[in-house]
Amino acid sequence: MFNMIVAVISIALIAVMAVAGIWYGGSTYTSQTQKTQYTTMVNAASQIKGAMEIHRVRTGLYPTGVADEGAGITATQDMLINLTTQEYLSSVPDGKWIVDGGFIKATMADEAACERANMFAGFTLECPTCDDPTRADYPACSTTTP
Repeated sequence: MFNMIVAVISIALIAVMAVAGIWYGGSTYTSQTQKTQYTTMVNAASQIKGAMEIHRVRTGLYPTGVADEGAGITATQDMLINLTTQEYLSSVPDGKWIVDGGFIKATMADEAACERANMFAGFTLECPTCDDPTRADYPACSTTTP
């Protein structure tokens, strides 16, 4: 009988600890996941910037791209593909990117993820549209208009 009481108490304590871990650790897990996504985005932007600079050093010009709206290709996507085929980049980073006058931005459809990325970068908690010239230095922008 004593063993059964000890087993029940042990199971109850483990259940309480599991609930407490989920309750208190859940927000930490979510926060760290968001920070990891932001860090991945910054790393990809740095790779694009580095590839563009190497191209400029070797050729004397920054790379360009040709937009084809009918095929759904923006000049930035075409430029990234060209950098990949010329072996300045090993692969095109995930997501859609905009290179606008020295600023490299990730376009995001998820408004909340865009706001968090800008918050981690030290900007106000907002997600500007990609064509907003007053927020050109934000690392993430929204393709949708507010």
